[in-house]
Amino acid sequence: MIIVLHCGYYYPDTVGGTEAYVEALGRDLQRRGHEITVVAPSTSEERQEYTHNGLQVLRYPVAQDPDRAEVQRQTDPRYLDVWDDWLQRTRPDVVHMHSLTRGCSVAHARVVTEHEIPLYITVHVPKVTCPRGTLMRWGTTPCDGEIRPTRCGACMLQDRGLPKAAAWATSAASRTGIGSLLPGAAGTALQRAPLIQQQKERLQSWMESAEHVVVVAGWLKEVLERNDISGTHVTVSRHGLSNGMRATQRKAAEHRKPREASQPLQVGFVGRFTEVKGPHVLVEAVRRLPEDVAVEVHLYGMAQSEQDQQYLSEMQQEARGDPRIRFCGPMTEENRIEAFAGFDVLAVPSIWFETGPFTVLEAFAAGIPVLGSNHGGIAERVTNGESGVLVPPGDTEAWTDALKGLWERHRADRWDWTLPEFRTSREIAEEMDALYKSAFP
Repeated sequence: MIIVLHCGYYYPDTVGGTEAYVEALGRDLQRRGHEITVVAPSTSEERQEYTHNGLQVLRYPVAQDPDRAEVQRQTDPRYLDVWDDWLQRTRPDVVHMHSLTRGCSVAHARVVTEHEIPLYITVHVPKVTCPRGTLMRWGTTPCDGEIRPTRCGACMLQDRGLPKAAAWATSAASRTGIGSLLPGAAGTALQRAPLIQQQKERLQSWMESAEHVVVVAGWLKEVLERNDISGTHVTVSRHGLSNGMRATQRKAAEHRKPREASQPLQVGFVGRFTEVKGPHVLVEAVRRLPEDVAVEVHLYGMAQSEQDQQYLSEMQQEARGDPRIRFCGPMTEENRIEAFAGFDVLAVPSIWFETGPFTVLEAFAAGIPVLGSNHGGIAERVTNGESGVLVPPGDTEAWTDALKGLWERHRADRWDWTLPEFRTSREIAEEMDALYKSAFP
């Protein structure tokens, strides 16, 4: 089959879990004999075609200066005709969407179904259903994920800087329709609840137009069902590691040298330096440890946006002078084995609801336990006390206590864990192949 994997971002412009998943899926589907093209919006208003790690990639233009109507999804995206023309000329057998963004939107999905091409959807992140993007109400409390326009509008406005009481009042007032009469940011704020209602309706329409919907974590299926998406239309297909990544992580396990109980506990962090990933929680937890608790944390990652670069800079400033905290730069193919071989435990302090993440599987493949936030996909992967330790997300005091407890376990030479088996990316490709073929009885 000719299969299009459609996502909102892709290599080399961005690096993340969805990009890694799509690349692994594409390469495994190629091995099964299919013709694969990864398609994503360009970071400019230019069309681009190139090959990345053996996959053909098309980047189509997207407006860099969208007007208010396009941002609010009231009009079709500019350059939608480029996507339409390419589909007509290529005539793929299947389009599989992995994002919901302005450049990879419900309008793009509509064009697919208008051409009677089977559409499949995989949901990777909470942002698909959560207007705030994190599934954390007010930024601190886990949410049930049901889209309720006034409540969600208030939460989103609070995220934009309004005090909670003002956010509630503004969101409630927005239901009167007054915002459509006002220009600029004030008008947008006073349309918040109606816009979220439209977002919910688009989500439902998008998913109903698909042959089938795939989610990569069990909690995501529950959230979709709360938003009136039939559970029979949704399949849970959890992440898996590619054979190449499994082999790399096994090498890390083989390179690990026995450590004396008197040596410091080596804690690793691997991920993006962005607030929802929570590295600041880990840094602050280490800083609160007594000086006689021998723990070292090694943080590997990238800050991709200006906001994340500022976040990283502030975190480095706070950690300055503490020799237990080391910022080690990006994780690369060149340093991965040595880095994971040096970890005793991998910390995954995410504040938002993770759907995987891949780093948990990478830790298990390298033979190390996980210290992770006790919700979302992390809690679905890690068994507390057996394959790692689960801690309330964002609770710095609890993270400090957990680090101290792990150090005491390490010092007492009780470092025994039962790590689980996990799936390979080839198993995912096999499942997706079967789903695609179901559209052609």
